[in-house]
Amino acid sequence: MAAKLARRSFLAGLAAAPALSRAAPVRAQTTRPLAGLFTGGALSNNPAPIAQRVQQYDQWLTNGTRQTPLFIDFAAHDTWANALGSLALVPAWSPMCPPATLALAWPLVTQQKAGAAGFAEIVAGGQDATLARLCQVLVSRNMANAIIRLGWEMNGDWYPWNAALDRAGYVAAFRRVVTYCRAQAGVRFRWCWNPNIGKQQIAWTDCYPGNEYVDLIGIDIYDMYWGDPSTVAQADRWKIANEGPFRSEEHTSELQSRLHLVCRLLLE
Repeated sequence: MAAKLARRSFLAGLAAAPALSRAAPVRAQTTRPLAGLFTGGALSNNPAPIAQRVQQYDQWLTNGTRQTPLFIDFAAHDTWANALGSLALVPAWSPMCPPATLALAWPLVTQQKAGAAGFAEIVAGGQDATLARLCQVLVSRNMANAIIRLGWEMNGDWYPWNAALDRAGYVAAFRRVVTYCRAQAGVRFRWCWNPNIGKQQIAWTDCYPGNEYVDLIGIDIYDMYWGDPSTVAQADRWKIANEGPFRSEEHTSELQSRLHLVCRLLLE
C-alpha cells in the first residue's frame, strides 16, 4: 500500500448518502454505523425546507421517536464563486445542528482550473480566502463539527479533482486544505476521504492522503442502473446488474474485502 489506512473510522455510502462509524477505540469493538439522509438539497423538487424534509423522514422512519443524526449536502464545483454560493443553504442546515451533523461534499478544485493546475493553486494558497470563508460560515452557524467530504470520488474521472491525472498533486492539495482549515478558529471538522466503489482510474491506496489528514474513510455505492431504462427491458437491466462490469457480486466482494482490510488494520 502507498500509505497505511490504519485506525481510521470507516464510512460506506449508499447512493451517495454515507453511513458513518465512530472513531475506533483503542480496544476494538463492533460499532453500529450512523444512518444518514440526503434530501436533495437545493436541487430537490420538494418545496419543503430541508429541516422539514428531515423531520418528515424521521416521522416516517421512527414515528418521530428518533432524529436523523447525519444529513448530507453538496457544494457546487464548477467555480469557486458558486461553491461559496452554495453556503446560502446554511440557514436551511443550521436549524438541525446540533444535534444533527452536516456532511458536506466540498470540491478540492473546480472545473475552472482542474487537475494538476488546480492542485498546484491549492497548494500555493491560491484559494485560502475561499477556505477561510467556508470555515467562518460553518463555525458561526453551529456546524464547527461538520464532516467534510473533500474531493469525493477522486478515483473516478468525472470530477475535476481526478487523482489519476496527478496523484502527487491530489495528495498535496488534500493535505493543504486539511492543514489550513484545522488552523482556523473554532474549526472541529472531521475529514472524510471518500472514493467510489469499483475498479476506477486509480487504485485507492495510490491516492490516500495519510492518517494525519483523514478522520473517516468512505465508499460511495450507487444502487441504480446507469443506462436508459426506456430502451432496455427490465429483465435485461437485472442481467446487466448481476452479470455486467459492475455486477452485484463484484461490488459485494470488493466491499467485503475493504471492510476486512479496515477491520484488520483497526485491530493491529
